[in-house]
Amino acid sequence: MALPQSKQIVIAAVVILLLVIGFGLWQQLEWVEEEVDRGFSDEARQKPTLAAERFLRSLDLQAESRRGFSLLDEMSGGASPVTLDDNLVLINAHRTLREKRLQTLWQWVEDGGHLIVSARNRFLGNSNPEQDLLLARLGVELIDEAEYRLQVEQLQQQDAADPPAPTQQQPSQQPAAQDGDPQIYRDLPETIVQLKSGCSPAVVEVTFRDEDEPLKANWYGQPSLIDSQDRASGWISSEGGLKLLQFEIGEGMITVTTDNQIWTNRRIGCHDHAYMLWLFAGDSGKTWFVINQDSPSLWVTLWQAAPFGLALSLLALLLWLWQQAVRFGPILIRTHIERRRFLEHTQANAAFLWRHGQQHTLIKSLRDDINQRLRWRHRGFDELPEKQQVESLQRLTALPAVFIKEAMFAEAGAGEQDFQRLVEQLQQLRNRL
Repeated sequence: MALPQSKQIVIAAVVILLLVIGFGLWQQLEWVEEEVDRGFSDEARQKPTLAAERFLRSLDLQAESRRGFSLLDEMSGGASPVTLDDNLVLINAHRTLREKRLQTLWQWVEDGGHLIVSARNRFLGNSNPEQDLLLARLGVELIDEAEYRLQVEQLQQQDAADPPAPTQQQPSQQPAAQDGDPQIYRDLPETIVQLKSGCSPAVVEVTFRDEDEPLKANWYGQPSLIDSQDRASGWISSEGGLKLLQFEIGEGMITVTTDNQIWTNRRIGCHDHAYMLWLFAGDSGKTWFVINQDSPSLWVTLWQAAPFGLALSLLALLLWLWQQAVRFGPILIRTHIERRRFLEHTQANAAFLWRHGQQHTLIKSLRDDINQRLRWRHRGFDELPEKQQVESLQRLTALPAVFIKEAMFAEAGAGEQDFQRLVEQLQQLRNRL
């Protein structure tokens, strides 16, 4: 059935009106593109130096990351993938290199390799008393930056009070130990603006050879280095002390920094960290990032953090195990002999039978016992009427007639107390016979 023409016109007008309104709303919409940080990818979480790898590859430099020290073990063999033109960056290796691996690295550096290490291990911290074998061989010691600043202030105050005799001052040098004018090193954290999210504003400004402007690195607050044997061929200094030392070993070089984690994913984009990595990589072969996974066990960490608490906990555990241990021989059970009245036993027996629905059995047995005793003492007692039986029992027991009638002929009550009272009456009646 077709719609009337007037309804068709109305429907068409409504549809056109809705289309016009929708088009107007569409024109008013403003499309905004928003970038959402979804965090690191799975590959970046598994490889902390992925960003450094991709940065060097973008400059046509080879780079590769390895987890664990297996690469160092391969270097001692004949088929090592690491050549003498390569750079080897060890991350979180401080205080973890053993003598055999250290000797392998030392021989590789003497033959022409470039090793970059740091005086920081995120798994051990700076308070760990264990000595680093590589830094000990180089004569490098660590000092807290705050302590270093305090010593400098004390020396300045002493010099102001008693000026020393003029001495020849050794000019500051750069990592490559090149001759030139003395460089200027300053801490200027307040000059840093518009930093990348997550970057610390506290930096150390350092000057490299052939660089017009000082470079900024997030080494502020890290422990400073001390060249106790005066073997370094180059260094980077700041108001907080030495932050980088370079040692020429044979045909190669060892670079020691206070923190080389500035080249990990979270920090390589901060300040001039990436540019500094490119300066160290140079035009050499391949840059290897070796990430140590040999973190100390939980027990070692607990012992280093709280030795007394761990010792007390172990002692408490041993005492608990000793207390819970199985003893030899049978267990002696201490028995307590308690005397109870006969009436208490009767009440307990009645309560037990009541809970198990056997109250009628106890009442019947008590009444049968009383009737049997009466038959012995009064022949033909069973044939007497109820009234005469009550009278006979009254004469024998001297108990009230009501008491005897209720005990011998009444039904057990519905409650537990009524049942116990009836049992006590029958027991008393039997005791009188």
